[in-house]
Amino acid sequence: MKSDIRVTATGWVFLFFLLITFLIALNTGNGHAYILLSALMSVFLVSSLLSWRGLGRLEAEFIPPPEIYRRKPAEFLLRFREIPDFLVRNLDIKVELDEKVKSCDFFDLYADRSVRLTFLFEKRGEVMKKRVTVKSRYPFGLFERFRIFECENDVIVFPAVKRVEVFPGGSGFPGAHDFEGKEGTGGDFIGIREFRKGDNPKRIYWRGIFSSGKLLVKQFSALETGKVTVEVDSSSGENDIDTAASYVSAFIDNGYKVRLLVDGKERIGFGAGIYHKRKILRELALL
Repeated sequence: MKSDIRVTATGWVFLFFLLITFLIALNTGNGHAYILLSALMSVFLVSSLLSWRGLGRLEAEFIPPPEIYRRKPAEFLLRFREIPDFLVRNLDIKVELDEKVKSCDFFDLYADRSVRLTFLFEKRGEVMKKRVTVKSRYPFGLFERFRIFECENDVIVFPAVKRVEVFPGGSGFPGAHDFEGKEGTGGDFIGIREFRKGDNPKRIYWRGIFSSGKLLVKQFSALETGKVTVEVDSSSGENDIDTAASYVSAFIDNGYKVRLLVDGKERIGFGAGIYHKRKILRELALL
């Protein structure tokens, strides 16, 4: 956190008149000039002290959303604490996330001294510059005090995620795939095989009989979790990374265990759940 204070343009004009008054009082010895000089100096000193103390205890908390996707609006929360009521109306706030800049003021703050700001990112990866700058010209506008807060939380922009079919090996499935769902009933469709004794007649694939001349049945996975491997290259283009992220998100959201291979090597092992999904998406974002 950094802080500083500087004289504004109005302050320099005030100092100019203060200097003129000083010279007049010094050369004429006029009592009224000395009284005016004393009043101007008092205003200047009081302004500098109040300006310095105004933001002295201010604390800012910048909270990113748990998931940020490329080309999808993301809402950030900026919350202030230890901010006096008299100072709120004099705030000028600027938030910088790399080249993205948002500005707001008192009228944008909620009653709890917070504001929500929406950013749209075109590139995936880590946001390096995460800065909140708060300025105030309280009380008379002669000085401008500012404080800079650096966000400590990581801000990672995940690849863009689109809607895909949850079927391993389907059209557009990235890289190699490995589906290890056990055959059973009630799960997803996983393929066609020849009829075996004991198979349920309701699963017979009648259209396949005419094309193959064999009695075939449809295969479905058991309701227990299947396993899917998503593979990408470190040199993959943006569209390929987006596609991989889309399948990772879709499979995990549907209860599958997913792992990630990069250049044929396991980068993240099998796992399920929202935190595992974010872990893989983070890895894809940083490729």
